[in-house]
Amino acid sequence: MGGKCFLYVNDPKTVETVFHATQCLNKGDFYNFLSDAIGDGLFTSSAPNWQKHRRLIQPCFNRQALSDFLPIFNKKANVLLHKLSRSQDKPLEIYEFLKQSVLEISCERFDSPKKW
Repeated sequence: MGGKCFLYVNDPKTVETVFHATQCLNKGDFYNFLSDAIGDGLFTSSAPNWQKHRRLIQPCFNRQALSDFLPIFNKKANVLLHKLSRSQDKPLEIYEFLKQSVLEISCERFDSPKKW
């Protein structure tokens, strides 16, 4: 695309190979643009920083931990849809709705009686 090379992969085995290749950890120019727009975080950080932080948060993304969140995701998604449907005739700032929803999902997990 222009002067840039993009790779589209849809085979799961190939995707796994690409994701596990250490040569593929450095982010492209698009991430530099994103970093300027949204800040330097785990999604936009450089390879060494990303690797260090990814190892730290890996336990939070195991199958059981994510499964525990599904009821919360479903409940909060329905709340979000209800809020959005009430404002269907008015212009709305979707970012504010999404920001509030993410905050509610994050906080609700800590109120849950089930601990990790």
